Amino acid sequence: MHRERRRRWILAPLLAAVALSACGADPDPADTPDTDEAVDDTDTSEDTDATEDAAENGDAPGDEPAVAARNIAFEPAEIEVEVGTTVVFTNEDVVRHTVTSGHPGEPDGTFDEPIDDEGDTAMITFDEPGTFDYYCDLHRSMVGTVTVTE
Repeated sequence: MHRERRRRWILAPLLAAVALSACGADPDPADTPDTDEAVDDTDTSEDTDATEDAAENGDAPGDEPAVAARNIAFEPAEIEVEVGTTVVFTNEDVVRHTVTSGHPGEPDGTFDEPIDDEGDTAMITFDEPGTFDYYCDLHRSMVGTVTVTE
């Protein structure tokens, strides 16, 4: 009987460790971080709001300003950038688009880039100040403007 009781004491911690492991808990207290370690409880809601605002305005921190061809429209339709900025146009639709400078049916020849498939991009650098109207030659209701400042 003494042996049977000993087996229970050996198996009990092993079963407890397996149960804790299955629940995602760490059975080894040596692997648990000290309570004195700093915890990052920084409120990032303000950062998130700023990032969302930047994305709505066509530029994300650390990235080139962006315009999406989405739902048969350019979003945002108007964007303002500084001279020398590259704007990334991305097709987020399942249909083909173009980014053509000028007005619908009246291209001015400054740029004409296809963004054929979903996920395709066109990168256009604006080296001179001014207002650049553009449209999709395949869906002429899609129009937008890039305003370039010094």
